[in-house]
Amino acid sequence: MNADRSVAIVGGGPCGLMMALLLARTGIRCVVFEKRSGISTHPKAMGVSRRTAELYEQLGLLEPIRNGSLAGEGRFLSIWSKSLVGEELGRVPFAHVPGEFTPCTGLHCPQTWTEKVLLDAGDSRAACRS
Repeated sequence: MNADRSVAIVGGGPCGLMMALLLARTGIRCVVFEKRSGISTHPKAMGVSRRTAELYEQLGLLEPIRNGSLAGEGRFLSIWSKSLVGEELGRVPFAHVPGEFTPCTGLHCPQTWTEKVLLDAGDSRAACRS
């Protein structure tokens, strides 16, 4: 369909890998350039928004992402303190708020798991090469 076009994506984190999958879905070839040889080895982001969950659903990836997600109960999106062991200043709880316009909810999924699912999907569909 779009074989005469190709895209270079710099960065193979969740956004770059998702972009590669979405481009491949429309027939646009892409190459992902990433300085790491695999997925992130350090925990980073944890939140998956409702809208991102909708995109994962469209790509058939919501269940694998959900399988690596942590329970939201008792978890926090962020905690503020004066230092790592200092006085706590506040917390924002992770909440499952139902939306009237989408069946999807936000998820509490480690970026390391999200990257693995996206990379596996790209490899299995030959959508991109890192």
